[in-house]
Amino acid sequence: MRAKRSPPGRSGVAPCGGEPSACSARTSFSTRQLTELEKEFHFSRYLSRARRLEVARSLRLRDAQVKVWFQNRRMKQKKREREALAAPAAPAGVPGGPA
Repeated sequence: MRAKRSPPGRSGVAPCGGEPSACSARTSFSTRQLTELEKEFHFSRYLSRARRLEVARSLRLRDAQVKVWFQNRRMKQKKREREALAAPAAPAGVPGGPA
């Protein structure tokens, strides 16, 4: 597998097209927003557009922020499930393992 690399001479350039002002700043979600997003995620891993707009409005976020949060959260969940399947069971007699 090949690593993705930037074209020569483009180091230090903003990832969104060269203009740092064109990039949107990373969103810092409040505890309340995260709690509501997590609740919504546990209810349903996918949101309809109408529900996404409703959640965004109630949390004072853009619908794109909610969309991306859900995409990232699904990937996080998928990774956790993959790691749980790959983790070997602890042998018997070892503290924390099956008795």
